[in-house]
Amino acid sequence: MAIITLWNRAGVISGDKGLGMKLTDIVQELVIAEAKITQYLLNEEHDKGRPKAKFFLGVGFHSSDWRGLADVLETLAREEEIIDSEQREYGVFYGIEGTIPTPNGQTRRIRTVWVVKTQEQAANLVTAYSRRKKR
Repeated sequence: MAIITLWNRAGVISGDKGLGMKLTDIVQELVIAEAKITQYLLNEEHDKGRPKAKFFLGVGFHSSDWRGLADVLETLAREEEIIDSEQREYGVFYGIEGTIPTPNGQTRRIRTVWVVKTQEQAANLVTAYSRRKKR
């Protein structure tokens, strides 16, 4: 399994679970596994990934250039603030929303979810999906 590290910065997870902070302010690394993109977010055969794949493929992302999607997800996580967080058994899950550019020249609002597992200093991408614009 190929894993790429997209950002590396020293940090400490804060007690307030990061609300209003950027994810890269509280973790050392952002990690996106190639399989998360190619076998989930861009895979129309995956039961849970199918709607996500329909969206991302529909705006021009392709598994042959999975790093293109990984790059925009990394940029979103680096530039936008955490809007919610939840402590669970395996660690803290962080939600980040924002607008991304797409290969077909449009912009789309999406939500990403990242997990920082207990005793780790890296955030791993859990999922990403389309969000309607706030009214």
